[in-house]
Amino acid sequence: MRKATIFLISVVISVIFAEYPSGYFYAIFRNDTFCVKPVITDSTTEAAWFDYTSASMHTGFETAYESHFFFFYNPMTGNIGFVIQHNIDETGTADATCILYIDDIPPACSLAISDDAGEFDLTAYPQGNWHWWVNTDGGAFYIPRDEWQFTLRATYGSTDPIRSIWFISGDDGSDRIRLDTVYVGQEDTLIVGHGFLQLLTFVDSLDFDSVNVHTTDTLHYPVCNSDETSDTLIITSITLNHPEAYSIIYYPTELAPGDCDDIIVTFHPSDTGYFYDTLEIDKLIPCDSTTYVPIFGRSIQPRIDSVWFSEETDCDGQNIVEICYDFYGDAEVANSVQAFFSHESLGGEWFNFSEFAVDDTTGDLGDSVYPGVHCFNWNLGEDIPGFEQDSFSVKIGFSIILDTFIIVDSIDISSRSRYGHGLAYGDSFFWIYDNNAQKIYKAECLDFSTCPPIDSFYVGRFNCDIDYYDGYVYYSTNNSSSVADDTIKRINVEDGSREVVFVFPTATDIEGLQVTGGFLYISLHSSTDWNLCELDLSTLPATSVDTIIHSGRDTCFALMEGLANAMGYLWGCNNDGYIGQIDLGTDSAVGCHPVPNIGYGAEGLCWDGEYLWYQNNETEWIYKIMITDTASNWAMVSNPVDSKSPDVSLNCPADTIFYGDTITFLWNVFDMFPNADEQCSVFVHYCDGVDTFLADDSIMWTPPMVVCDSAYIAVSAPDSFCNWGNDSCGFRIIAAGSLVVVFPETSAYACDTIDVPITARDILLPIMSEFDIWFRVNSSIATVLGFTSTVEPAADSIYFDGSEDNWLIKFLWDSRNILENDTLGYLQLAISCGANGGDITPLYIDSVKSDIIDTYWDDGYVVVNYNPAQWLEVLHLDDTTGQKDRMDLAFGNAYEASENYDASYDIIYVSPPPSGVDAWLKLDDLEHPAINRLSRDVRDMIPINTWQVVINEDMGLYVHWDTRTFDEGLYILNGYQDMRVDTDYYAVPYETLTITWSLPELELNSIHLYPGWNLVSIPFYNPSAGASSIFPWVIAGPLGYDASSGSYYYAESIQPGAGYWVFSLEDVDIP
Repeated sequence: MRKATIFLISVVISVIFAEYPSGYFYAIFRNDTFCVKPVITDSTTEAAWFDYTSASMHTGFETAYESHFFFFYNPMTGNIGFVIQHNIDETGTADATCILYIDDIPPACSLAISDDAGEFDLTAYPQGNWHWWVNTDGGAFYIPRDEWQFTLRATYGSTDPIRSIWFISGDDGSDRIRLDTVYVGQEDTLIVGHGFLQLLTFVDSLDFDSVNVHTTDTLHYPVCNSDETSDTLIITSITLNHPEAYSIIYYPTELAPGDCDDIIVTFHPSDTGYFYDTLEIDKLIPCDSTTYVPIFGRSIQPRIDSVWFSEETDCDGQNIVEICYDFYGDAEVANSVQAFFSHESLGGEWFNFSEFAVDDTTGDLGDSVYPGVHCFNWNLGEDIPGFEQDSFSVKIGFSIILDTFIIVDSIDISSRSRYGHGLAYGDSFFWIYDNNAQKIYKAECLDFSTCPPIDSFYVGRFNCDIDYYDGYVYYSTNNSSSVADDTIKRINVEDGSREVVFVFPTATDIEGLQVTGGFLYISLHSSTDWNLCELDLSTLPATSVDTIIHSGRDTCFALMEGLANAMGYLWGCNNDGYIGQIDLGTDSAVGCHPVPNIGYGAEGLCWDGEYLWYQNNETEWIYKIMITDTASNWAMVSNPVDSKSPDVSLNCPADTIFYGDTITFLWNVFDMFPNADEQCSVFVHYCDGVDTFLADDSIMWTPPMVVCDSAYIAVSAPDSFCNWGNDSCGFRIIAAGSLVVVFPETSAYACDTIDVPITARDILLPIMSEFDIWFRVNSSIATVLGFTSTVEPAADSIYFDGSEDNWLIKFLWDSRNILENDTLGYLQLAISCGANGGDITPLYIDSVKSDIIDTYWDDGYVVVNYNPAQWLEVLHLDDTTGQKDRMDLAFGNAYEASENYDASYDIIYVSPPPSGVDAWLKLDDLEHPAINRLSRDVRDMIPINTWQVVINEDMGLYVHWDTRTFDEGLYILNGYQDMRVDTDYYAVPYETLTITWSLPELELNSIHLYPGWNLVSIPFYNPSAGASSIFPWVIAGPLGYDASSGSYYYAESIQPGAGYWVFSLEDVDIP
């Protein structure tokens, strides 16, 4: 309901005074009164409008044989005047006269024009004395802005006189009022006047636009009496033609000078459409006794035009649904709008949004919603997690407050007649004051037989209403209006503690109580009036209370025994079967609603969100009252919503996966609203790190070289509403295992066949399905015969292949296995029978490879042991001059020989003739001191054996020998020359040569060769000295250099300390 008031009345009046003379003009002729209007001039000045030429005025109204009287008004100068004109300048009468007397002329009048000097003079009497001949005659004078009345008495004469008298009226002078026919010699009297008594209005019409059907709208139409009059304006009646649509609530019957008031009109359409009417205002006033005010009303059926909603797709971890609707209706009328949602999966029940996680609803939901477009937000994910539907329904409707309320149910309380003397509702419970029991009860419903109280608070016996708000029940200790004991208190319903809210300083009859918006509203009653008070609860106890409405005792607002807040209004019940409606926004009473059959005796009143509950002590019933009509005021729409995460089903891998594998992870995503634009996020965690992927339904992944017992894969998938679902699988990664393949350092004898073990050490997670060993031997020393596997678990396939120096052993298992032992097998080698002690064959591993683990290796070798046999070497001593014959001396070893003289092996030296070279083998034998020179000296097989060759010549000798007859061991001449490498020696005169044979302990060293040519030297004596033993696998060399010839030669034997060139294809260490 609205109240339209027009303001700035004084301003409007002042503007009217400035533009047009206020009040009314009238004329009385022969007892007939008629109202006139001044003619508005169309010239800047009166002189221009009079157009005084040819000794006559020319206003345009002149007419032959007519006399005219009229008022004029010049909007340019603001002057008001009165004009008397006779005849017309062009034709007119031949001879005519007029004598005019003006009685009671206002003193402030002044002459404006006279056709002929002296014919019209306000100071003369008669004032007008005209005589004209075929022209216009007359005059004009100015009139003050005041209330006045004067009389004009005119007498016409002559032979061709004026024939009729007229009064001209209207803005343009088009309203001609005939007064009478002129009779010569007869005096005619005309009374004219001006008064300010009039009904002043300020708007042209009353417009009720877009008013809801079945509601009442109110407009105030302001009216005033002029403040320039001295008369009281009497309004006799106001009528309408369509009382079924419009009603006059109030109008003033009298308006003293300068007073203003409102005519109050209501529009109460019972149907939709356009309604036209006229407000007829009758008043006691000489002119304009009836004022007509057009009324227009348009009645509309308020409705929810449309509802729409959509769920956000922001990835913010929420499921916010924005719900909007377009509410059509009276823009100035607030309504109670409710919103509900439903789906068959929720049992088909409709749920009120106000009970769920909605926000931003102020002005959009609830009791104070005005027409327009409204939106609010709902957190679907908080209220209905895991929900997914393609046709979720939302409906929005509003309630129209009925003119007449309806009882829809009732509860008999005759057995407890004071039960409900005060009523309140809050926190989903009813709070009920029982005046007899002197307690406030807490219950789930108001029928004590079906809902017995679940808690109670003793307060005492008072004539009081109660209210519940924010954990407190408010009540008053009101007993009698004659005792100043009226206090308002509140009870904390959690602990029962009491607190004083306000103490009235004088005796007061407190009736209803209601807390709304941090204020307590109090209904106060007396025998003569009623007051509604407001108390601020921000500071307790309060020290003052404000009266916001004061009225006398009327149909609705006499007691207000109980108060309730509903639909954005404050409601109060009284003893006459009415419920009053109060707008707290304007602090005004806006409605009075009858409740048929409710009876006398109102007490408690409360609102449960849907119905008012009204307790009547006299009838001993509690009534359930419907105050709104919600039929057909709903609009519904269905759209998808989704707070359910997609179902992600990941096909988990085996419990254990291995380094080197390529794993395919597969998954499926099931959702009603799949997101085709965004791929799944995949995370593979493996202890030391994580790999991330974007994929639709699968990835291929190769584990890194790690060991992880807690690896897992997680797949997250979004749907179209950015809900994320996920699945994960845990597994073990076995990777980065390792072992070292080892060939042993071993020895053998020439012609031996040996089994060389291939072992593994430093074993860590030896998981494999394939294992390859590439190795080399020196085939000049050892021949590979075969391989016997001892690996556990046994390989499903073993490949052993190669030739001469290069060989491969390949283990294959049909599936991955963990190596269980450290001996892989045995390599069968046949040591060359031509091998010498000290010869060596490397067991050189080129590479070891596995499909999973890391592999390392240590090379080995086989050293040929000494196995000395009996030998005898002949030393040839030649005269380099050729003068003497050669001397041959023999030395060697035999099993049965000794270092002394052995007749079976040794030969005593016989001095040669002078033609022969004289040289012998020296013998020191204590048992045979006489035998000290031998030509053959054979010693035992126990090293070290030493021979001395004594040269008894004064010339140098060429000493040479055949290396092929040496057996194993090291043969050194004079402490440095390797006799197995060299074949000769040049001895100086009388030199004694020392020859040693030994089986030195073998010491392993290696030579590193780089790709290409390498200049190398052997710093040790090698018992074998064979090039193929020392330098296997070289492409070219060893090449020695002959300084005497300046050329290179292939060195079959290697001499320590000498330099040799060898060419290698690889980086290799040769033992």
